Amino acid sequence: MATQDAPAPARADNILLGMVLMIVGMATLNAMDAISKYLAEDYSGIQVAWGRYFFHLLPLLVLLGPTRMRTMLRTDNLAAQIFRATALVVSSVCIIFAFSLMKLADAIAVSFIAPLLMVALSARFLGEHVGIHRWIAVIVGFAGMLVLVWPSGGLLDIGAVFAVNAAIFWAIGLMLTRKVRGDSPLSTLFYTAFVGTVLISLAAPFFWIPPDWTGWALMVTMGLLGGTAHTFIILAFRHASASLLAPFNYTLLIWAILYGWIIFDELPGARALFGAAIIVASGLYAWHRERKVASPPRQQPQE
Repeated sequence: MATQDAPAPARADNILLGMVLMIVGMATLNAMDAISKYLAEDYSGIQVAWGRYFFHLLPLLVLLGPTRMRTMLRTDNLAAQIFRATALVVSSVCIIFAFSLMKLADAIAVSFIAPLLMVALSARFLGEHVGIHRWIAVIVGFAGMLVLVWPSGGLLDIGAVFAVNAAIFWAIGLMLTRKVRGDSPLSTLFYTAFVGTVLISLAAPFFWIPPDWTGWALMVTMGLLGGTAHTFIILAFRHASASLLAPFNYTLLIWAILYGWIIFDELPGARALFGAAIIVASGLYAWHRERKVASPPRQQPQE
């Protein structure tokens, strides 16, 4: 009897390409964050967020054109798409305000609590089973966040409050991403950019400061970098599995430290690095457990 061929394993060069694309995507994404922080010194966080979304949406519409509009608008869960995009808008505004008040690397490190918060939210709102190991990772990661943001005065700095809220709403967005996973990635990308642009455009006139040519150029660059980063990340997932690429999200902290040092002359202190290390370790542990649970048990060869 003929046997069915097993699927060919991914080629090593393809996996390496996926890793490289993911790292470059993280570097590009954080370059966008660095520009956000730079712009937030002269403009409101609302206005900076508007530039991030508008100049992400505009190239998307120009490149895809009206022929792909039906595909972009098609969704099985419009309400979830809108709520997801709204949560991401709030997260974007909060993290930009955090950038204006905190070191770039510190704000990014706090945001790493989001995947762990998503574990808790998924258990509560999506009814997903969360085992003891992942709950331990959530608790340890939360403790690491407190080490990072809790000052000696006993109250959270306002920048840290914005960073924590950014992480919370980002986690809500991640959770809702699971709700809309039946939609095409193009639809999700479109609704994210479109809803974000519309919502922030309603508020932007009240915070608007006329940009100079440098301000406009940086806003355009920021939006293009965001679209480019997502392209790199999407391409990375074509060459390597999500479980393999997940730890490379944490290279974002390396780029944040590098950009913060070069552009803003910022270096995180020892306590910030310790707190970030706890968050990263807890996230990697949760990823390891997720991968271990998802992996099918090895079959023993028959004698």
